[in-house]
Amino acid sequence: CTEAIRRLDYLEQLTRITLSTLIIVGEEDPGTPVSASQAMHERIAGSKLVIIPSAMHLCNIERTEVFNSALAGFLHTP
Repeated sequence: CTEAIRRLDYLEQLTRITLSTLIIVGEEDPGTPVSASQAMHERIAGSKLVIIPSAMHLCNIERTEVFNSALAGFLHTP
């Protein structure tokens, strides 16, 4: 299952996203590396990329305060 997901190529479809988009990734995420999140960020116009230091895939649990701060800041941006 995870191998099938890794082979998906969705990057070109991301250019169709027109809504405000926040991409959050853990700096040490082995499953979704920062480079993958950067590639998404480059294709979604106006997106915001937040890289959470010292966090892996479950950065919302591992670094709750940092994650919540990034999310709240994004949600309160006009």
